[in-house]
Amino acid sequence: MQAAYAEDHLGASLRPKHSTTQYSHPVQEIEQTRLARAELMTNFALQNIYGSHMPMRMSMERSMLSSFQRLPVLKSEMVGLSTITGSDMEMHFGEEFDETESADFTMGVHDLTEKKLRL
Repeated sequence: MQAAYAEDHLGASLRPKHSTTQYSHPVQEIEQTRLARAELMTNFALQNIYGSHMPMRMSMERSMLSSFQRLPVLKSEMVGLSTITGSDMEMHFGEEFDETESADFTMGVHDLTEKKLRL
C-alpha cells in the first residue's frame, strides 16, 4: 500500500524548477533564501509605489557603491553600500567586543597589491 501525499503547490511555486540544492529541512531553505526574498518584495513594493525606475535606480546605486573599496590587501568596510542597504544600523557580535581582523603586512602593502593583481 502506497501512501498518498497531497501535492505541495505553494512550496513548488516558491522553488525554481532548475534548483539542484537539497535542503535538509524546510526552515533551512527559508533562512538561506530570506534576504533574496526580502529584496524581491521590496523591489516589488517600490515598483508599485514609485514606478519601475526606482528598483533599477537602487540596483545601480548598489552596484556603483560596491565597486568603491580600498586596496585589495586591505579590508574594506564599504561604508556607502552599508549605508544605503541599512546594514550599518546592525550590531554584530564581533563589533561589540572589537574582534577585528588585523592585516598581515609581512611583505608590504605594495608587494601584496602587485601579487594580488598579478603585476
